[in-house]
Amino acid sequence: MSYFSYSKDISSSGKEFYFAFPPNVHLNTNSQFEQLRYDDSLYVYITASEPTKGFVECYDIAGNSHTVNFEINNPDEKVTISKMFWDFEMLSHPFSPELERREDLAGNRLIEVNQNEKVSKMSWRLVSEKDVNVFILNRSQYSTDGTIVHPTTLLGKKYIVASYNAHPGGVLSPSQFVIVGTEDNTAITIFPKSNTQFFKNSIQTIILNKGETYLVQSEVDPSNDLTGTVIESDKNIAVFGGNVMSKIPIIRDGVTRDHLLSQLTPTEKWGKSAISLPFKNVNTSSSGNDLTRILAAENNTEIRLNGNIITTINSGEFYDYEVNNAQLIESNNPICVIQFKKSASNNSNQFLDSDPLMIISQDTEQYSDSYSIVNPRVFKRVRIPLTFFWRLEDVFSNHYINIVIENEFSNTVKINGQIRNDLNWRTITNTNYIYAIVDVGTGLNKVEAGSEFGLFSYGYGEVESYGFSGGNSIKFLNNIPPKISTISDCFILDGTISSDVLIDENSLDIEILEDDNIDFEYNFDNVSGEILFTAKLIDKYKDGEFVLKVVDKGGLTTEEKYLIEGFTYSILEQNDKIIDNIKIPNKNKYCKSYYIKNYSKYDKTLDDIVLDGDFEDFEITIENPLTFKPDEEKEIEICFDAEGKIGDYNLLLSLADNCSEEERIDLTLDVKPDDNEPEIEAVLNDCERDILLTITENNDFDYGIKEFRVVDSVNVLVQNMNKEPINNELFLKLNVIDPYQDAYIDIEIEDESGLISRYERTIPGHTLAFGVNQERTTELNFGNVVKGKSNCYLLPIYNYGNYPITYNNYDLKENQEFSIPLSQFPITILPKQTENLEICFNSENLGITETDVITLNTLCIYTEIPIDAFTIREIYNSNSKCALQLILKENIEFDGLGEIYPNPVQEKLNIEIASLYDGEFSYFILDLLGNILIKNTINISQGLFILTIDVESLNNGNYNLIFDFQGQRLTKKFAIQK
Repeated sequence: MSYFSYSKDISSSGKEFYFAFPPNVHLNTNSQFEQLRYDDSLYVYITASEPTKGFVECYDIAGNSHTVNFEINNPDEKVTISKMFWDFEMLSHPFSPELERREDLAGNRLIEVNQNEKVSKMSWRLVSEKDVNVFILNRSQYSTDGTIVHPTTLLGKKYIVASYNAHPGGVLSPSQFVIVGTEDNTAITIFPKSNTQFFKNSIQTIILNKGETYLVQSEVDPSNDLTGTVIESDKNIAVFGGNVMSKIPIIRDGVTRDHLLSQLTPTEKWGKSAISLPFKNVNTSSSGNDLTRILAAENNTEIRLNGNIITTINSGEFYDYEVNNAQLIESNNPICVIQFKKSASNNSNQFLDSDPLMIISQDTEQYSDSYSIVNPRVFKRVRIPLTFFWRLEDVFSNHYINIVIENEFSNTVKINGQIRNDLNWRTITNTNYIYAIVDVGTGLNKVEAGSEFGLFSYGYGEVESYGFSGGNSIKFLNNIPPKISTISDCFILDGTISSDVLIDENSLDIEILEDDNIDFEYNFDNVSGEILFTAKLIDKYKDGEFVLKVVDKGGLTTEEKYLIEGFTYSILEQNDKIIDNIKIPNKNKYCKSYYIKNYSKYDKTLDDIVLDGDFEDFEITIENPLTFKPDEEKEIEICFDAEGKIGDYNLLLSLADNCSEEERIDLTLDVKPDDNEPEIEAVLNDCERDILLTITENNDFDYGIKEFRVVDSVNVLVQNMNKEPINNELFLKLNVIDPYQDAYIDIEIEDESGLISRYERTIPGHTLAFGVNQERTTELNFGNVVKGKSNCYLLPIYNYGNYPITYNNYDLKENQEFSIPLSQFPITILPKQTENLEICFNSENLGITETDVITLNTLCIYTEIPIDAFTIREIYNSNSKCALQLILKENIEFDGLGEIYPNPVQEKLNIEIASLYDGEFSYFILDLLGNILIKNTINISQGLFILTIDVESLNNGNYNLIFDFQGQRLTKKFAIQK
């Protein structure tokens, strides 16, 4: 790439500007809330590097002039001028009348207005005493974009339109541009690239006076895109391109859309190189990446991305590609690069941050060393729920600046006067440029550096976005720079340096930049009047790169970057040779893959693969042709049919191109038959009930496992755990199906050579039954046990299996009142035999039910046996004339009457009685009228009793129970419910 010496002429700062606001979509023009109908606004932002003042003149829809004065006293602040869109934004053809302000009221003066392809006067003019920068923003709910405005010094007479495809769905959104006249009697010719709304593809000729505008919109069809439309005039004009409300890319399914707006640069000020930078990637979810469009000014325009030619296009044609990384774009002719942010969502129910926007990229030749850029703060009205009040919220929640600069100047970047060493710089392939995406605050942001650099700003809100280019610094070519011609041979580049003017050996300043792996020599040839040079690779196994910079006496400079290709092919590691000595069985076909890699950062083509040794015994499969991208690998598969062979076989493989041949593989195969049986390893779990068998055929010459066979199996589930077909390893899981039964397994494993290994095992089960009923578990109830007496119980344990089983100990949960003599242990129960386990109980706690749990453990199975006993002194039976029974329990916890249960009762009523004395005890049952229904008298002694009374003869209802003892009378209530 050549860089020439330029002189600065003009920039995006100026004293006079012309612009207009082409149509946008306004969703609230017919809203029931009047506050929202007029909420959308047009904004003009003005910045300056020194104090100044001026005015903005604009024309409304009726042709009336409005003037707003401004003054900038502090260069660190911006001036904002805003107008409600209603009277100052141009009017579309009525594609969607329900969304146009012309339908607001009957008799509205806008109803009959149509500015599409008609001369009107809807322009804005800004004049300042000192240089200023101007940015404009068309803000509409969910449809916003803006642009930097060029001063009259940057305008021209020929433009090629940059726009985007029309969108027919929902709100009809055409591709569009608007022309603004800056001088009277300006003759303009328009060559449409696609059908316009009224004149279709016909050439249009118009005359514009100063301040007049001409809006052109396409037919609303996705195939219609005004990009490439040529506009020629005899005087300077301003042109703005875009789309009313587009989705991007048009071929994707993203449903969110946004206004597109950018001021166009005249073709005579286009450059030949630009760098497209990725936008900040937030939560956008539509498919695809952001879009970059490259537009050509001349025929036979070659487009290069990061040094590689990708296409050739003609004047007015463009090349689109979706990208999410930085790209250096170069051409042999002038080009215009447009960057589009993609739609925010492919789901109409999602409201995500960001949306389409449009920015004209700066040419690298037009970078500046300082910028004043705007990141606007804009508000929207939001109604407070359940009230009649409104609040203001920020439209844009995130603001960014993208910066691109040569690497060596990254530490000179200042933002708002502060050196920024915290920026996350990222490299751009095949360039010396780096870029950063910087989060910034709203308002005026000043960025400067020690070198020229590129910049643009943008921001996102809820399905909202805007974007501003940083501006241009236009430079013009002074003369023809020196010429460099080269011719390359193996690992060497020879060249000549010449000039259109007579030179000698002191005429040119030659400098080698960014050289890597290069030995460079040059000398002056008096005969040809040229400088001859030779560049050689120092290491032929690496590419060589260098930049040759030549400056003549007039300061004109040519800089070219060159590549000398090295032998950059490897199979294992760079320049290493693989020596493989491999042992294989003499059965089937053996194959191994190797991978050739191009470790260069450039595309390469390998000419040949050379074989030597016993290569006729091998089969080689390779992909042809062997063309590599950077760091790409390609597979070489080497196969050998080993069936029946014995001995050593050797293959040598070399890689070759037209400059070198290098041996990279030395493969030797040792081939023998299989004479080893399969190896079996058994891993048992702690209970020795589940077994994992690992069967391997991993010796070098093993043929592999053929199959396994279950010879015999009792109560065992055999599972093949291999996810792949059996080869050299087999995993079998053996699980006992019922742990309470004995188990047995016998398995054979045969390999491919017919050799057999065997695994056999007996697995005893927990074949025990408890109690007289011989169940797997039981409960023990000692019943009533007399206080102070030791009571023992023999628990039968029967072994119904085929193998002896032993208990070594036991566990009691509480281990207080119950006990098991340890002298019984260990207890071994022989097959088909019964052994008794003695369990004893002794308690002094009268009237208490004692409980515990015995746990017996063997063969990893825990058997829990609940036990209980009740301590009594003795049992008395006292029969009254009502045949009542009185039970004595010796544990007195209270004096008097305790609980009555159950209550309500059906047949038998129980009453707890506690007495500290011996004596006569009487009780009566009365109905609610006081009638005695049941009465009785019994003798009791001190202690705790449960008295049971038969009330089956009584009817349903409520009753009183009265007790008389020792002169005291107590009453309890109960109910009968049958």
